Amino acid sequence: MVTPIIFRNEVISSFHIANKPNGYHEEDLKIFEEIAELIAPVLFARLQRDKRNKERKKAEEALRQPTHDLGKRFKELNCLYGISKLVEIPDISMEKIIKEIVDLIPPAWQYPEITCARIIIEDEQYSTANFKESKWKQARAIMVFGKQFGILEVYYLDEKPGSDEGPFLKEERNLTNALAERLGRIIERKKMEETMRKNEEKYRIITENHIDLIDTLDIEGIIQFVSPSYCRALGKTEEELIGTQFMDLVHEEDIKETAEAMEDLSKPPYKCYVEQRVKTKDG
Repeated sequence: MVTPIIFRNEVISSFHIANKPNGYHEEDLKIFEEIAELIAPVLFARLQRDKRNKERKKAEEALRQPTHDLGKRFKELNCLYGISKLVEIPDISMEKIIKEIVDLIPPAWQYPEITCARIIIEDEQYSTANFKESKWKQARAIMVFGKQFGILEVYYLDEKPGSDEGPFLKEERNLTNALAERLGRIIERKKMEETMRKNEEKYRIITENHIDLIDTLDIEGIIQFVSPSYCRALGKTEEELIGTQFMDLVHEEDIKETAEAMEDLSKPPYKCYVEQRVKTKDG
């Protein structure tokens, strides 16, 4: 039986169970859907981690490229790169991240000596030491899971010549927007990690003590997780299976039927049922 793993109304993976040749019932389906729901935030957090790693590598590559616009691009990238490095610090708190980010902002603006910043998250405020409100301001809402969770504000403390947006450059507007968006993703990640910590132990107990063969795949069919029972049945280790293509394990005569059935996971009601043979270590 194959059950989709859905997070925030989007199919992010699929969940495979094999413990009998046929005869699955609604009670079986309900149990498997509950397991899939438990897996969803854990898998989503891992996929987000992979996405962040790609973003960090992209920032590193951009920093290695020469820049000829008086260092403006370098300052922007240095700010974004600093945030990317910051969030990778193990066990760093959300409060520490925001305090560090607010101090990364002024050096990225064209007049850092008169720039101050403030980040408001729910009822908490984080600001630079020189913070003071003025009429020269840029702001952007911080969105978390589609809802406003806070706001990012950047001020100039003294008047400067007019530019694209008052005294601010259009690049600074773009950077303000990018920082607010990045903050939203960081907060989402932290919330997901909190959910993951709560669910991970329960999930581990279920999978390690379950006799069913359980695996999870990403949307490209790459194996992301296998249960101990799955490894025992195929005669392979977890390391040998994770990261490989699931369809490579399916018996040649069952590949077409399996592929056609799994196409149903991408459309409502996001379910499919298929009987298939898989290859053990001995073939």
